[in-house]
Amino acid sequence: MKGFDAYCDFLERVSAANLAELETLVSPDVHFKDPFNDVAGKAAMRAVFEDMFEHVRDLEFTIHHRMSDGEVCVILWTLSGRIMNRDWSVDGASRLRFNDDGLLAEHIDHWDAAAGLYEKMPGIGWLMRRLRKRLEAAS
Repeated sequence: MKGFDAYCDFLERVSAANLAELETLVSPDVHFKDPFNDVAGKAAMRAVFEDMFEHVRDLEFTIHHRMSDGEVCVILWTLSGRIMNRDWSVDGASRLRFNDDGLLAEHIDHWDAAAGLYEKMPGIGWLMRRLRKRLEAAS
């Protein structure tokens, strides 16, 4: 699919230094959503990425699988880095849609924010892990 490979290649080498390339790959009204953000437009999406680079050091985005049925694309990935001087990684999936010009129109991330982030944070992590264990025991 037009634009899919270029966008995936960008994600796998994304850094604060090359973030300007995002502008050439996404539509003006792109919709980006993850467990913490739901934004529209190039500037808003770029702001989400900039914020990520402010809080995650040594960020690495690895795509394990790329799938497309011609209209909808899906990538399975691992995002890793260092948050608060601790190693961190989360596995997830993204649904991508591209417009007729091959520009990204929609990027919707799916990942478990509790297990992927909150459970690994000092203080709140203990509470989240305990809550998860209680809920699992109750099932």
